[in-house]
Amino acid sequence: MTLIDETERVLVFLTDPEDLEWLKSTHLRDMDAPPFGSAMLYGFNEDSPARIKLYADNDPNYDDEPIWEWTR
Repeated sequence: MTLIDETERVLVFLTDPEDLEWLKSTHLRDMDAPPFGSAMLYGFNEDSPARIKLYADNDPNYDDEPIWEWTR
């Protein structure tokens, strides 16, 4: 799912296993990220995120805290 937040940046929510594998093999490949079930990418597009948040659950609640976060 893709949304536009209040700063006109794209917010992408990833839950699909193929998308999560893509995230692991691209943006997270050189990082020490824990296992995760979903992710949120913030920035002008998903290919160059300014921030990534990882969540343990595949369908987290809106008030769940991320298990890992990265900011450029």
